[in-house]
Amino acid sequence: KGQSREIDRGELYGLVRERLGVPRERCVNMYGLTEHSTQFIDSTIRDQSLGRSGPRHKIVPPWARTLVVDPETLEELPEGEIGLLLHYDLGNRNSALAVLSEDTGYALGGGFELLGRARGAEARGCSVAIDELLAAVGQAGGRP
Repeated sequence: KGQSREIDRGELYGLVRERLGVPRERCVNMYGLTEHSTQFIDSTIRDQSLGRSGPRHKIVPPWARTLVVDPETLEELPEGEIGLLLHYDLGNRNSALAVLSEDTGYALGGGFELLGRARGAEARGCSVAIDELLAAVGQAGGRP
C-alpha cells in the first residue's frame, strides 16, 4: 500500500517464483473492499483448469457487478478503457448495495483488471488501517 516500498507486479511475481517456486500462472490475487461481502479473484487457475488462455483478470461472481466508469460523468466505459471501478454487490443485504471506489481498472473478459488507486486518492486498506492503529497505540503508551 505504498507505506514502505513499492515493487511492480513483474518483480513481485519474480520474487515469488524465486523464493517459493510458484510460477506466475499459478499466482492468484484477490481484491476486495471493506464495504463489500464479495472478494474478486484472478481468473488464472480457473482458466487453466478449463483449458482457456487469455489475459489475467478479476472474476465477478453472478451476485455482483463491476462497471468501469468515467470519473467525471460516471458513464460506463467500453471494454479496455481505463476508469474508476463501481461495484454492485447483492451480498450486502444490510449495507451499501453499490460502492464507487477510487481504484482504477478496465473491463476485460466479463470481469475487470485492477490497475491501482486513482491519482490523488488516499491510500486505503486493511494494512494501512493496522499501521494507523499500531501507531496510535504506540503513542498512547501501549493503551488503546
